[in-house]
Amino acid sequence: MEQEEKVKNPVGRPRTSQMKGYYYKAEGDLISVLDNVENRNGFINAAVREKAERDGLMK
Repeated sequence: MEQEEKVKNPVGRPRTSQMKGYYYKAEGDLISVLDNVENRNGFINAAVREKAERDGLMK
């Protein structure tokens, strides 16, 4: 009997294109801001993107 090749099903969240995790240490005055934001990752991504565009690091 031939064995069928098993297709591996990924476990957990699916990977989206070009995402990478970073460890971030928030300064004391920013902790309450981040604790009150519903989507912390989205908030940080938007802030970094805005700063990068303002400083000419992104187009």
